Amino acid sequence: MKNLEINIQKRFDSGRGEPFTLDVGFSIPEGRITVIFGPSGSGKSTLLRLIAGLEKGEGGYIRSAGISWFDAANSSFTPPQQRGVAMLFQNLSLFPHMTVRDNIEYAAAENDPGRIDELMTMTELLDLEGRYPHELSGGQCQRLAIARALAQKPGLLLLDEPFSALDSAVKKRLYDELISLQKKFGFTAVMVSHDMAEAYRLAEHAIILKEGRVTKEGPPEEVFLGKSLSTRIQIPARVISMESDEIHTLLTVEEGRRTFRVFVDNDEAEKISIGDEVVVAAKASEALVFKV
Repeated sequence: MKNLEINIQKRFDSGRGEPFTLDVGFSIPEGRITVIFGPSGSGKSTLLRLIAGLEKGEGGYIRSAGISWFDAANSSFTPPQQRGVAMLFQNLSLFPHMTVRDNIEYAAAENDPGRIDELMTMTELLDLEGRYPHELSGGQCQRLAIARALAQKPGLLLLDEPFSALDSAVKKRLYDELISLQKKFGFTAVMVSHDMAEAYRLAEHAIILKEGRVTKEGPPEEVFLGKSLSTRIQIPARVISMESDEIHTLLTVEEGRRTFRVFVDNDEAEKISIGDEVVVAAKASEALVFKV
């Protein structure tokens, strides 16, 4: 799948008794994870539904590799099943009467046991292939939903805040697994999120959506931090304690189940509070901390 070009407008009820207009224009780069970040009610989920073809815009166009999926100018519209798109919602809609393997095989684009085994191995489901969804944990159900979506061999994977109901440690493991799967299979992914740490962790390309408009777009370190970082290590974390002397502040930060400490100048510490989401970046022998 080549770059996805989006320039689309749609009006709808905001749910607060007020009209809402989504009016956006941007490109989704091929073979990368793009995260659309914004608060609830900014139009993120509607935008995914427009890309998937579950809703129609009122103006503009959506083009994939130059091929029109939607164009208001000539009333063209490609139905969802012809777009090569898989979509993952918060409601996973797994088949309760089917086993793990059956759920994946049912969705598969073709009979390819090797690919199905590979997907189950990468999502740690191979030893659970005979279980039913009600016998799985929340994280395992999420892995099954991802494997089932990828069994379709989509050119584009859309994710509508699928990890929001999971605890922090499980989410971070799933982030790593999603990144590994994307690198392995090379699909293009678009995920929407209102969690800035999640968005920063997953995004290779980031878009901020506010009140139906794109306010910022680009590399995640520039979009979320306002900086271009030439660092090898960048870890999203949360500040859990701060201890200061006359010169430095010792931050204790938490990343998943791990905690570690880092010194920052007091001037930098003034911008940070306990509970803040931060990015800890390592540059040569220096540690840098940025609030996100």
